[in-house]
Amino acid sequence: MTVELENLQVVIFSRNRHKQLIESLRYWHHCGIKTLVLHNTQDPLDSIDIPPTTEYIVHRGPYAERCEIASRNLKFDFLIIASDDERYLPTALSKMVEQLEEFPELTSVGGQAIGIMANGLRYRTNLAYASQIQYQNTATDFQKRFYFHYESGRNYSGAMYRVFRRDDFKKFLLLISKFSDIDTPYIFEVTAELFWTLVGPAKYVDEVFWVRNWVVPPIQTGDWDRKQYFYEWSQNPTHKKEFESWKQMVSEEFEPLKSNPDFFTTIAFHRMKIEQNEQTRNQEFRKRKNVKMKKLARTVVSIFHSKYQTNKLYLELNRYGVGVRNDELVLALNSMTS
Repeated sequence: MTVELENLQVVIFSRNRHKQLIESLRYWHHCGIKTLVLHNTQDPLDSIDIPPTTEYIVHRGPYAERCEIASRNLKFDFLIIASDDERYLPTALSKMVEQLEEFPELTSVGGQAIGIMANGLRYRTNLAYASQIQYQNTATDFQKRFYFHYESGRNYSGAMYRVFRRDDFKKFLLLISKFSDIDTPYIFEVTAELFWTLVGPAKYVDEVFWVRNWVVPPIQTGDWDRKQYFYEWSQNPTHKKEFESWKQMVSEEFEPLKSNPDFFTTIAFHRMKIEQNEQTRNQEFRKRKNVKMKKLARTVVSIFHSKYQTNKLYLELNRYGVGVRNDELVLALNSMTS
């Protein structure tokens, strides 16, 4: 583990999903990276499944409440949120922390992402969020950063999955901890994108750090309705009171938002484009034939082929000038599909 990662902690918000969480904690422990887990469950993990690098907190409450609890348990200089079924690559994380250490004016640093999805008896990988390649929103002026991110026409989508400094991260957690009465779960992503655009300069390194899991279905429950998209919610008269409450809360954090209501119109339409793309991808995903794979079949296939279809991915990364540590990528993929 590098010196930079000694000062980093991965914060995981998990809801049930014991298998995914256990595999995730094994991965982070193997990488020597410390984790803070806020687990919403009636059946806590056995102590044998909690590595010494993990601080494990059980709280049977909504995401917003767990954010407030997390804000009181931040012990390291640099932090990043992670899902319980996805992985980050250590070398890229180290480079992201290096950027924050070298350039004190930066408030957050992200990196490039790939997605993995089932494809018959194998797994397909591809570049995700190509718009974030060479992303640098480093103006010192509040409005310039806002217009660069929301009105450049490139559909930037950088949200909460990047490395932050502790003080800013705590402010962010405390802000979103106020949203327990808001129906759409996308309120956290939208607020993260706005917060990290406005709080200060940010950039992305051109190296893959995030492996997105499009194999495991996302959580869908009555109180975490992923069909309740932010744009539709914001335009629905039924939710007008919630929407106005959200605008007031973020405006209290960023005073300039109060003087220009057009900011929120811009945010809503920006999000509409992102969510339309996500809905299209989900429709295509549902059309795929759902093939259940046994470990034996995977093993037989791997004798003749690579388990992962990565040739196109590497060609795409090379075309964009994006690097990746192949050994770390394979480790992450194996951890996610074991």
